[in-house]
Amino acid sequence: EIAALPLRATTAYHLWRRGVEIYRVKVPRRQQAVLNVMSFGGGVGELFLMLARSEGHRAFFCSRNAERRVALEKFGVQGVDQSAFNAFASRDDMRAFSKQIKKLTGGEGMQVVCDMLRGPVFAAGLAAASRMGVNVSAGWQLAQQVTYNSTLQSVKQVTIDHVPLATLE
Repeated sequence: EIAALPLRATTAYHLWRRGVEIYRVKVPRRQQAVLNVMSFGGGVGELFLMLARSEGHRAFFCSRNAERRVALEKFGVQGVDQSAFNAFASRDDMRAFSKQIKKLTGGEGMQVVCDMLRGPVFAAGLAAASRMGVNVSAGWQLAQQVTYNSTLQSVKQVTIDHVPLATLE
């Protein structure tokens, strides 16, 4: 685990800078200083949220792992229990998740989402995205192929930014 920290930290930093700066091109700081930021499970996502918190943003960690959610709550990161939404298996699960995110953010949604997993998490991240939101990722642990409603994301003006990072051998 500790050997992977340098790679995770630089990936989290890179994704955080990309996500927040893409958002700032669309919505300047003077218009919205504090952002809602969410990540789904994993070390990169946890570090991504620590960076968001260090800049004063609201951070949300969506994971099935209760221990990780509790550990991050000690740092001001609000946990969202992914298990409550049946791994986003159905439309009803996705609607319930979206409704919960709107409730947690006062109706705004997430301005920046970090998704290192893809698969069903990708659709959940897009559902959680606010108008003008940004979805950043560099991984595909659950799936390499995803589908989404491009019309809906265009209307919401969501930016999807995937960075294919690879280690050199």
